[in-house]
Amino acid sequence: MKVALGQINPTIGDFEGNRRLVLEATAAAEAQGAELVLFPELSLAGYPPRDLLERSGFLDAAAASLAALTSALSTTRAAVVVGFPERLPPGPSGRTVANSAALIEDGRVTHVVRKSLLPTYDVFDEWRYFEPAAEVAPVPFRGRMLGLSICEDIWNDADFWPRRLYRRDPIEALVRGCADLIANISASPYTMQKRHLRPRMLASTASRWERPLLFVNQVGGQDDLVFDGASMAFDAARGRVVMFGGDDNSQVQIHLGDTWTWDGTDWTVHTAGSLRLGSQSGSAGDFVGVQGWGFLPGERIRLTFLDSAMGAVKLKTVTADPSGAFQGHVRVPAGASPGKQAIRAVGTSSGDIAKQWFTVT
Repeated sequence: MKVALGQINPTIGDFEGNRRLVLEATAAAEAQGAELVLFPELSLAGYPPRDLLERSGFLDAAAASLAALTSALSTTRAAVVVGFPERLPPGPSGRTVANSAALIEDGRVTHVVRKSLLPTYDVFDEWRYFEPAAEVAPVPFRGRMLGLSICEDIWNDADFWPRRLYRRDPIEALVRGCADLIANISASPYTMQKRHLRPRMLASTASRWERPLLFVNQVGGQDDLVFDGASMAFDAARGRVVMFGGDDNSQVQIHLGDTWTWDGTDWTVHTAGSLRLGSQSGSAGDFVGVQGWGFLPGERIRLTFLDSAMGAVKLKTVTADPSGAFQGHVRVPAGASPGKQAIRAVGTSSGDIAKQWFTVT
């Protein structure tokens, strides 16, 4: 199964524009063979909608947009998970909206999953608007059990957090419900600390429950918040990052095609190092951003510039973090030959090799 992570930049209240982003990303993912495309939390409406959730017209527009999206996807082979505000019947709490995710397949909404843990701290005030999920369970999808969760639901692992904010753990409930893999759709704002904390926390969750974990986050800015993307996928064996979506632009990342194989009873993991460059071209002496993932946790990784005239020029050696990823900058060597060259990363313990072409101008 191939899964695509649709790291898009939605706008609050722009239902038509957000729906177009979903459709365009789905078409691109399907063209690459994706069977399932995941989009961020409340991606149809934009996040955070705040007091707009108290306007009936806003909720009507959200429902109409979901219906239009479902109809537009009737001819696609790929299924889609998209976040939306769901109107609920009046209940004892007085809240009539849920923060929900719809699984759309074959032109209809086959399942709706609601967010369980509603943050009310820092920049969040979700308990004011949303009704939490009454139950947590995986949903069937093409012979598998898909453990869908929404943002905060994955931030309460007892093994990772010494002091938890909530008593229950929705991810534990999904695993106990026989989820084959965990998918988390998020609108997780950027902070300097979170850039390092988030991958460690997600890797810990994947390895603890021995489930592949997919995390999709939005990019862009909404009022006072900045969203950094950094959508990721983790393997089930050691919680290694096997796909990293970057942090500076909307994109669709395909995953699961050649990394995890499902044999009907269990996942077989096939990992290999991967490398991404911040720029595909530059001049001698320029600094180039590098991001790598899929290496062994803590292993040393040699970064080399492969030049058609000078041969292999050592750039630097870096250390992978606990999730097997790294990021930083390297400098194009002085005297680098003009034309198509390459930057290579080699794991000194795993032997994993990743390479990206780089054009010297």
